[in-house]
Amino acid sequence: MSKKNRRKTLPARKETLPRAEFNTYDSKAYILATLIIFHIVPLVFVGLTFAMKQNLMSLYTQFAIYFNSSLLAVIAFLYGIKKGFNLKLPFFISVIAILSIVFYVEYMPSQALHMLFAFGLVYVLFSFIGILIGAYIKRVFKMD
Repeated sequence: MSKKNRRKTLPARKETLPRAEFNTYDSKAYILATLIIFHIVPLVFVGLTFAMKQNLMSLYTQFAIYFNSSLLAVIAFLYGIKKGFNLKLPFFISVIAILSIVFYVEYMPSQALHMLFAFGLVYVLFSFIGILIGAYIKRVFKMD
């Protein structure tokens, strides 16, 4: 009797990073945090500029470069731990961040496009790295 060549079923491969479907209902806390950081906090600088009669927008520019990008990475990191990896969230919150630059930072028209591109690239990279690290930590520590 001959044995049939039977294929052994391989065990299912685990995903490298846990993935999540992007849902605005589940992501509303992260989007709200991004809106507060990028659209409410700059109003403090605008209000202080009028109250102190000094131009604090250069201080806001430094704030936007260093502090906001770090907070953006933290928001994406928390999303990565809670939900897993998703490529849409970094781009979505980066668009929200770029819109705040259009509202609050005054550049010459020739520099505006370059600055938007530079800020946008930094914001996308920071949020992408944050969500990757968060999803990796979720996978390593098996947080489900």
